[in-house]
Amino acid sequence: MRDEILGLLTEDYYGLWELQVQLATERARTAPVVQELLDSGLIAWFYRAADGEHATPTDANFEYRPDLGDDVLWQVPLPADAQWLLGATAQGDDAYFQTDE
Repeated sequence: MRDEILGLLTEDYYGLWELQVQLATERARTAPVVQELLDSGLIAWFYRAADGEHATPTDANFEYRPDLGDDVLWQVPLPADAQWLLGATAQGDDAYFQTDE
């Protein structure tokens, strides 16, 4: 599942709800893998003020840090709602696209 999540996040930003749909799996299986990828620096959180807006990377200075235990993050937001999305970092892109040559 780790490679599947990382592969999706190299293509686009995904909310947790979208990952569950794409992977056809339960939150209890998805959350630990997402946390491991976050902890390893291969993926990061991005913030979007509303659907269709630009996703902005968050950093240590960002006031709010998403918590995977927050039920709201796992629900489909309304178009006008702020969204917390995940995306691959440069390190994540490198790790995913690395070839054994």
